[in-house]
Amino acid sequence: GYEDGKPLYFNQVPVSDFWEILGDNQSACIEDVTQERAVIHYVDGMQARLVKQVDWKDLEGRVRQVDHYNRFGACFAKTTYSADSEPIMTVYQ
Repeated sequence: GYEDGKPLYFNQVPVSDFWEILGDNQSACIEDVTQERAVIHYVDGMQARLVKQVDWKDLEGRVRQVDHYNRFGACFAKTTYSADSEPIMTVYQ
């Protein structure tokens, strides 16, 4: 169910083959060889590196989609951004 599961730890974010997740106590990022593909934001006030949202970037480094996670580790919404970095649509799952 939707409210089953555990919080998502930063290194459990699904990524493409050969992409790497790098993180510390403040933040994490997802890299494809030499290019940053996403930034992982942690839950506020927690030192456990639990995922709050992931900002996915295009090849120019602009945020194109944000995945929002709940306390059960489920992605409950995705926000799509325009080329001007403006939010244009949020889809709740």
